[in-house]
Amino acid sequence: MIRPAEKQDVERVWQRFKAIIDEGVYFAYDHTTTREQIEASWVNLRNLVYVAEKKGK
Repeated sequence: MIRPAEKQDVERVWQRFKAIIDEGVYFAYDHTTTREQIEASWVNLRNLVYVAEKKGK
């Protein structure tokens, strides 16, 4: 199921995002980007962020 992200999804979104940042290939964010910066810029009421959920995970 694909659904809008909720507050309880922030940690998982961060974990995925951080793994991509650490690769240094896909996003223009550097390795010093913090969870707080991602939460403020991506997972907030102004943006539409979606998550894919399979069997509740």
